[in-house]
Formats: sequence, C-alpha cells, structure tokens
Amino acid sequence: MTAFDRWKERGFEAIARDYLERLPKRKAGERRGIDVNGDLLVSLPAGSGAAGADQSCGCAWTAPLGMIRRRAVRNSDEADMLKFPRTIRLDPSDTFVFERAAEPGEWAVSGAFVFWNRDPATLGQKQRVALRSGFLGIDSLGWSTLAIVTEATEAERQAMIERLASAVAGEIRRA
Repeated sequence: MTAFDRWKERGFEAIARDYLERLPKRKAGERRGIDVNGDLLVSLPAGSGAAGADQSCGCAWTAPLGMIRRRAVRNSDEADMLKFPRTIRLDPSDTFVFERAAEPGEWAVSGAFVFWNRDPATLGQKQRVALRSGFLGIDSLGWSTLAIVTEATEAERQAMIERLASAVAGEIRRA
C-alpha cells in the first residue's frame, strides 16, 4: 500500500527506481529502465549479442544497439519461465454456472475465442458468464471461474497446444 501512496505522491519513476535498485548486479556497460507499460528494459553493451533487439520503447536513454524487453520480475531467471493458468475449484458452483465445468487441475486458456463469431445478445446466460469470466479447460473444453498461474515446461506448452487444437477440431467436426 505504501508503494501506491508513493506512486500517487511522487509518480511512477520513484517506484521504478526502487525496483531497479533491488535487481541483481549489472554487467559492465548495461543500462536498465522501466518502460511506461511496466516492462523491464535492458540495454546491453556492444558485442553482447543483442543486435537486432527491439528498439521501440521510446526511452530517452535507449542505446543504439537495441533493447531486450523482459517482464518486470524479481530476478532474471523468473523472466524466462513459462507460466500458464490451471483450473481450480473451491466449491461446486462451476457445475451450476457453466454448461460444462472444467476438471480441477486442467491447463486453461481464455475461452473468449469460442465466441468469436457469435453476437453476445444471442448468447444464453451460461454462455455469457463463460465469455465474461470463464477459463476454458484444454482437455475437457469445460469452463472454470478460477485458475492459478503455474510454471510449465516447453514440452508441456507444446502438449497443451496440440491437445487444445485437437479438442477444438473435434468440436468443430461434431457441430
């Protein structure tokens, strides 16, 4: 809460400076900053392999060699982790709220794409709830109101993509 007060009183720059001071030590010649959208910006020195990196941040100190954009996280190892939502169920309400409830522990995605070609005015109550606040379970194509973000491996991510594509294709064939 004090960070919000400081932000209100002194602006986002004060919060960003605080955050940058807590990061691990810099490499020689490296510059860091926080973009207006909260991304951690790292400018690496010449010869560091950063050629061709994103230069679109618009920061006054952007080095000509480019920027590597990373989400603002506590340490650089955390920036490289894959994280995806998994459904959870604290009570049986999902079985009443949605036409089909997701199983607890399923990998999930935002299910808004399911309604891409539908007029929201024509959706039933349970479909409107799913569009507005549901996570789509990848395996069951059921819905969940709650999900937690968990780490995943690259192999799990690839498996998720394949299972979701297969499940969606199967639903299209049945329709």
